[in-house]
Amino acid sequence: MDGPVTENSGSSDALEAEGDNTIALAAFSAMPMSAFLVDATGDLVLQTSRAAHRFAGPADAAGATYSIVPFSQLTGLETGILIDRFRAALPRGHITLPMRLTGANQKTKAVPFHLSLLRHQGGRGPLYMLAQDQISGGADALRVANDLRKREAGNAAALQAHLTELQRALLSMERFANAASHDLRTPINAITGLLDLFVRKFGDDLPDTAGTYLGHIQRAAEQLDTITDTLLTHARSAAAPLELQKLSVRDAVQQAVDGLAPRLRLQATGISVLGPNLQVMAEPALLRIMLDNLVSNALKHGVHDRPLNVMITSTLLDTGATLEIADTGRGFDPSKAEAIFAPFQRLNSDRGGTGIGLSTCDEICKRHGWRINAASDGESGAQFTIEFPNVLAL
Repeated sequence: MDGPVTENSGSSDALEAEGDNTIALAAFSAMPMSAFLVDATGDLVLQTSRAAHRFAGPADAAGATYSIVPFSQLTGLETGILIDRFRAALPRGHITLPMRLTGANQKTKAVPFHLSLLRHQGGRGPLYMLAQDQISGGADALRVANDLRKREAGNAAALQAHLTELQRALLSMERFANAASHDLRTPINAITGLLDLFVRKFGDDLPDTAGTYLGHIQRAAEQLDTITDTLLTHARSAAAPLELQKLSVRDAVQQAVDGLAPRLRLQATGISVLGPNLQVMAEPALLRIMLDNLVSNALKHGVHDRPLNVMITSTLLDTGATLEIADTGRGFDPSKAEAIFAPFQRLNSDRGGTGIGLSTCDEICKRHGWRINAASDGESGAQFTIEFPNVLAL
């Protein structure tokens, strides 16, 4: 500051010295930072407007930025301790103080300041000038932001590594499933072929009991062959690369129905396809596998005392679309609506199947970003609903 600061007797006139001193005081008050002048006795002589707004310092009703009060009111430190800290920090030129912030609860925050000593010719002696170290504060904030960015980058790298490892595991699983399927199919084909040959050559001469046993063996071999196929299909549904194409859901449904036509005729099943045609981005083979499984599942659970009908209904919604496959079969225990999609869950074990088909449907939906759920009252049938969050122009 240029010129002396006259001793303050408690009124604003005592601080506002005439001439250059008045200009200097006004300039200090308007400084765009939080700053204080504290005398050698620990009294606050002057503070900037920003300091008055930020820290819980004194101000009169008119918003004056000066007042003669102990600076300890802003820090909570005793005056003697505060002056000792000033003197110890002067050689370094900076100090950190616990400052009380404005607000109802007046929280305390550690604030760094630049500290300098202003020589003063008045009765108060030298003045300590504290100017908030905004550069250090900004640097600290930048360091925190950089540390956070590094942690997030590390988390992203770790996540990418986990995803890469998961993809590697899925590909390994597909390779294993293919190899296992091939290795299993060879002896299965040998068993079924030899059984057929044995029955043709010696079947007429076998006792009835032996024929019954052979029938059991043949059915077991066929079931093993089916399980091998479904396991391979499930592995491919989880690991095969997606080559998405714009597909008509109605066309895919019709293909599934056409493929099951012999069973539909044999069971005298009524089937209807209703609602608008949906266009979705999907991998063709996986969409067909899912629809085959869902329609086949409906055909397996008819009851003898009522005709089996399968209703396939598409519905457009504000949030996307749904495809429901409902049947009039026996249904399932409604408390098992989630467990039904777990691998090897067969809620109606007397109806055959491997317990993998619905799990495969769930896996296919997850890979496409769809969702599948099941519902049933346990008596009048079951409903499987696929939720498509996005559909293309029809």
